[in-house]
Amino acid sequence: MTKLAAELMVQEYGDAYGLRYIINRCGLITGPWQMARTDQGVIVYWLASHFFRRPLRYIGFQGTGKQVRDLLHIEDLCELIVLQIDDFARFHGHLFNVGGGVECSLSLLECTDLCFDL
Repeated sequence: MTKLAAELMVQEYGDAYGLRYIINRCGLITGPWQMARTDQGVIVYWLASHFFRRPLRYIGFQGTGKQVRDLLHIEDLCELIVLQIDDFARFHGHLFNVGGGVECSLSLLECTDLCFDL
């Protein structure tokens, strides 16, 4: 809800004051330099929790772990942002759902299986 409110504020200010803007709704950003905290680097946090045998639990979907995360590598996001900055006029005023797509999505249950394998 707060992300939607922020998007609406950006759009309103942009329209009211002639500010240029692009809104990117990003999937779960992953890649190097993540610090394995719940608010940053969820995949690394999940892996570290398995490695150090910390308790984890699934919430939602009756605790089955079937919630899917769309993984977006930081290098891919940076590439998009550079493209947008280089041609700002083309992208101004647009909202994008940015993610890795079906090939880069993973359920928490699948993530757990990968962690066990590793």
